[in-house]
Amino acid sequence: MGCGDLILKGVNRPRPDIDSALLHVGMARLKTNPIGYLELSATEYHRMWLLHPRKHPGLAPLYNNFLARHSPLPFQLQLGIEGKPTPAAEQKSSLRFNRAAFAGVGIVAALMTAVAGLLWRRSPSQAALPLLLGSQAVLVLSAFTAVGLPRYAMGMWPMIIAGIFMGGLGLLDARLEARSRRER
Repeated sequence: MGCGDLILKGVNRPRPDIDSALLHVGMARLKTNPIGYLELSATEYHRMWLLHPRKHPGLAPLYNNFLARHSPLPFQLQLGIEGKPTPAAEQKSSLRFNRAAFAGVGIVAALMTAVAGLLWRRSPSQAALPLLLGSQAVLVLSAFTAVGLPRYAMGMWPMIIAGIFMGGLGLLDARLEARSRRER
């Protein structure tokens, strides 16, 4: 049972009424702090590119200290393993590389989206731009409407990697064309 279901279990109202009330409260909160909502969405987008925050050897001690200082957290039992300190045996130094590589792909994907937009008239970048824009749109929508989880970004990897590859071909094509113009 999820946290929301646990809260709503005691509410004796039809689901459409509950959804309407939640929407009303959510919209009222958005109106009072739209900048905060944008900041939260940016944080959630950023989080989608960061693997293993609980197991990363640099972050796990911070996570464990937070849990020690603030336990019990609301709904901590429902979090399962995520609500427990990370044992030292699970804090692997190899996760530093995985996390950096995953974040690097995120940065390259964002940059390549911009480059593909600038090279739109080149045939490989014509394929890259829709792939990269589509994947970025899904990730931004996830950040604005949900929790930024790395698995959301991982689900977009086929589109992202294909877009980066096609964008790279577009850059190569542009460079070769510029070189041949100089040689003429």
